[in-house]
Amino acid sequence: VAYNRPGSLKRLLDSLSRAVYSLDNVSIIISIDHKENDSRSLEVVAIANSFEWKFGHKTVLLRESNLGLRKHILECGDMLLNKFESAIVLEDDLFVSPYFYEYALQSLPVFSDDTNICGISLYSPKINEYTGGGFIPLDDGFNNYFIQSASSWGQIWTRSQWRLFKDWYDNNAINGVTNKDNLPLDVSGWPESSWKKYFIKYQVETNRYFSYPRVSLSTNFSEIGTHLTVKSNFYQTSLLAGGKTWSLSTLEQSLAVYDCFYELSSLSVENLFQSNTEFDLYGTKKLSQINSKYLVSVKKCTNPIEQYANDLIPSMLNIFYSIKGEGLSYGKTSDFKDISDISPFKDFSHLGLTFVIRLVLFKFRVYLVNKLASIFRR
Repeated sequence: VAYNRPGSLKRLLDSLSRAVYSLDNVSIIISIDHKENDSRSLEVVAIANSFEWKFGHKTVLLRESNLGLRKHILECGDMLLNKFESAIVLEDDLFVSPYFYEYALQSLPVFSDDTNICGISLYSPKINEYTGGGFIPLDDGFNNYFIQSASSWGQIWTRSQWRLFKDWYDNNAINGVTNKDNLPLDVSGWPESSWKKYFIKYQVETNRYFSYPRVSLSTNFSEIGTHLTVKSNFYQTSLLAGGKTWSLSTLEQSLAVYDCFYELSSLSVENLFQSNTEFDLYGTKKLSQINSKYLVSVKKCTNPIEQYANDLIPSMLNIFYSIKGEGLSYGKTSDFKDISDISPFKDFSHLGLTFVIRLVLFKFRVYLVNKLASIFRR
């Protein structure tokens, strides 16, 4: 999926050319959104047309009008999955591991027939995108885990997964995504050019999950584009550099199942607490968003049933190994207060003060640039 970033597209295509393909005929489709009288868009077209694809059939699609990112992704999904049983979707500022296609071939048989799974991610996040803090999934021995949040930085969809989403989208997109939805507030604040916020709402309303790998098969250069006004390596993640046989769990087998807030789902830990228990270890959920009778949270609890330290990483290990302390509280939801002193940078504290300061300055710079851009657009 390309627009007007010629250097980005060339880098992605180069990485695709270096990948391992065990199948004889792998089709590639380069879909280019329209931008009139733009030299960079013309360069994108030239790069796509001249690119030599040695592994199968190449198609270059030039859109006749400017679709914008959301509509572009939606049209690509419809077109690809009317033609193919499954597809890998990559935006132009991504870069793939040489083994991304082998991972796709190994993962598709595991998840294709599971209607609780709505996509397979190539990207493995190391950051909770709603807090800016680190994200380390619980290690249950398998090479994957699950989040009720869509991957937009390299994803695999089957025809049936896409059609289930599109059926929902066609009936529900008119309602938009608002802060009344039980989603992180950041999601409702994303621009209308975002397809991902609609997909996350779909996941929450239909209780479906993306499977994520523990080591990444794609990474993101976060270059200036539709949703970014400043380049950053904040979301870069380490890529798989060697071949691998994957041990992939189903949703039922996994101890690492996360909701859309990157909090462990009750599916993961149903034997630890009362069945009607929810997690808020990042402290980002409002109490009004929590429907369970019991809660485990960093928020202050006036009458905790049990308390744990918040020292081990990830935080859930403090509960698994019964490390006592006052960092996390387990109690009735009604006994918690909607105030937390948690720092969004806590999970980066082990990297040192210099890193944390750089992170704060980066977040402020992004905020300032976006604020100024919105002022000048008025």
